[in-house]
Amino acid sequence: MSAVLTSRFIEWRADRKGLAVIAISLLMIGCITAIIYHHQSQQKASWLHSQGQSLVKIISAMPVEQLVSNMGNNSLMNTMHNALVEKHFAYISLVSPDGIPLTEQTADGIRVPALHIPREPAFWFGEREIAPVDGSPRVLEFHAPLLQDGQLRAFVRLGFFAPGWSGLTAELPFLATLAFLVFNLGCAIYFMTRLDRGQLTTLNEQMGQLINGNRIDTLQLEASGELLEFVQRFNGVMTRVNEQQQHQAVSNHELLLNSKLLTFRNSRLHSILQTLPDAVFVLDDSGRLCFSNSKLRYYLDLQTPLNEGVTMAEWCPYRELIGFSNQGNSTAHNAKKTNEITLTIEGNTERSIRFQRYPLFSPSRPDKTFGTLIVGRDITEQQLAVAHRGEFIAQVAHELKTPLNVLSMYSEALLGEDGHSTEFRIEACNIIHDETERLSNLINNLLNLSKLESGTIKPDRHHVRLHDLLKDILDSISAGTRNKDLQFSFAVPHEMPPVYLDKDLLRIAVTNLLTNAIKYNRQDGTVCLRGQETDSSIVITVEDSGIGISEADRHHVFERHFRSASEQVSQRPGHGLGLSLTREIVGLLHGSISVQSELGQGSCFRIQFDKTVGLLQKVPT
Repeated sequence: MSAVLTSRFIEWRADRKGLAVIAISLLMIGCITAIIYHHQSQQKASWLHSQGQSLVKIISAMPVEQLVSNMGNNSLMNTMHNALVEKHFAYISLVSPDGIPLTEQTADGIRVPALHIPREPAFWFGEREIAPVDGSPRVLEFHAPLLQDGQLRAFVRLGFFAPGWSGLTAELPFLATLAFLVFNLGCAIYFMTRLDRGQLTTLNEQMGQLINGNRIDTLQLEASGELLEFVQRFNGVMTRVNEQQQHQAVSNHELLLNSKLLTFRNSRLHSILQTLPDAVFVLDDSGRLCFSNSKLRYYLDLQTPLNEGVTMAEWCPYRELIGFSNQGNSTAHNAKKTNEITLTIEGNTERSIRFQRYPLFSPSRPDKTFGTLIVGRDITEQQLAVAHRGEFIAQVAHELKTPLNVLSMYSEALLGEDGHSTEFRIEACNIIHDETERLSNLINNLLNLSKLESGTIKPDRHHVRLHDLLKDILDSISAGTRNKDLQFSFAVPHEMPPVYLDKDLLRIAVTNLLTNAIKYNRQDGTVCLRGQETDSSIVITVEDSGIGISEADRHHVFERHFRSASEQVSQRPGHGLGLSLTREIVGLLHGSISVQSELGQGSCFRIQFDKTVGLLQKVPT
């Protein structure tokens, strides 16, 4: 009887150990599952928090009209699916400041909760957790205001499903494998009747530390036999779990970095396109505006802002540009051809804008386009230069032909009977001298302009006494003046300090001004050359009592090839180079030139050199 009781007691104790082993195995499976769930929930919650704040800020910076249009054609939903895992997206809603829904998009079977945004501006940007109602899942909502011109237009509400046990669905095969291994290990332990209690106690303590410390780590236990095999397998499982968690963390971090990098690149590209001197705008494949820089409004003289998503007909008043922009280019062959159109824009000043079209091809499908890039460039100056070049050639040809005809006529007359007359020979010599000097001045101006354009002229600066230089220039000009009874006056103080500049270039500039003062003067007129020093500058003035310059012509007198259409000007020889050359020379000497004139009351040209640019230097003794 005693032996039977002892045997039953041994069997009961063995059964109790077996049940304890099974319970411990199940407890380990539950603990490991809880740790994995806790870590994944924290990571997913952190990821959703970061993505929710970033996306709601990006969406709040977009115009309300574009959001309504985009959500209407599901383009914003597609963006959400591309940016996030589709199962996390719950809804996006656009509501008025009074809480009235404007438009919304939701996941299947989800309704947007009827909750109000806080009235205080300090709480407009925020997030909140919405408890489940009627069996609906728990939702994390992010909200932000949509401001336009400083006014609150609407609120955007962006909801995501909060992490739950459903997140473990993808891990079921791994958890099943883990549970199978742990349970088998537990069953194996059942048969370990010779285990050291000290090792089991240490194992229990370390597993308790893992659970209480809320971390995934391996067991550090010195064991032998079957317990060593268990520890090794358990550590192998923990290593795999840890690697998977690290891989998930790295993937989340890379996704966040890619999102920030994409935002930075878009901002940098936007800044570059805004600083371009040309007008740039992009149309999508449906002809709607995707981007435009500030130069487009300036070139087209548009008064209203351009919103993305509008069609060409809604903002462009030029039918030619609308038709040009909407022409299809769907093949790579057509893309090699340069398509352009030139528009004349009427406004305060007439401008010519050349638009060029470039189709944008998909990198994955080179035979398909996803939009069109259009670049507009102001070619007004280029067209004016072409027109002026033709006028200039005609004027130079006329200027060369006229003195050559005079020279030919008088040379033939000198060879004939008229050449025996002393008075005629003197007259012919004077005329030949004047025409030769006229040709020389024209050729010198052309050469000097060519040197200035090519950059081969470099100022040879020396200390120059302005009184002596200007006096010599005026004496040379007045000595060669005939056929006009002009009065010359000179007012340059002897005590003016020496200046540090190129006297030859200054001589050309002042000579051109004096030549024009004589050419466009009246009979018995006056020409005055003055110089004065102020506290900050040296000023040279050439004043005449001639025919003057109209207000309209004053804005163009320094332009190359320009000659007034006035009858008084056209009666006098000229080629439109003198004042342009003078301005170039004065600029090269770091000075400025201006004109004051009234039609019929003479002109006053003023050359000014600022002392702060090193014009005055100490003269070596």
